[in-house]
Amino acid sequence: MSERIRPARREDIPQVLALYARVVTWMLQNGYRQWNTDYPNRAFLERDVDAGTAFVAEAEGAIQGSFTADGNISPEYAAVAWQFAGRPYSIHRLCVDPQAKGKGIATRMVAYAENTARAQGAQVIRLDTCADNSRAQSLYLRAGYVVRGTCKLPRRPELDFVCMEKQL
Repeated sequence: MSERIRPARREDIPQVLALYARVVTWMLQNGYRQWNTDYPNRAFLERDVDAGTAFVAEAEGAIQGSFTADGNISPEYAAVAWQFAGRPYSIHRLCVDPQAKGKGIATRMVAYAENTARAQGAQVIRLDTCADNSRAQSLYLRAGYVVRGTCKLPRRPELDFVCMEKQL
């Protein structure tokens, strides 16, 4: 399998939106409430693609994963007791096709995001994941991220989000 991670292009948008739909279905079937039919959506994806911050993992002609890596830090993070100083970067909307889980794609996407952040001069990555998303938390903990607290996000005020960081 020749997998590659690359910047997403406008022509990838339909495939990524279909990926989001498969991931949302899988999440809801497995008790993860982080995403729903309203999020993530085309508006977020188009903005990220146009900014050059959306990326895809592609193998065998199909998009098997997607994420955004950028310097957009949620204002809700201000209440978190971060420990590392320096220019922050964040990983958003990281997902893997349910049919491709267990192949290390998410781990490779996190590493790619970290390398992208370093290349942009970032010293730390800060991110969040829903408190009930144990798979995502496990992924980030294995990659060296540390839990720093929780926050609430306006798009899902009924949920707690675990905030994590890693010094680059």
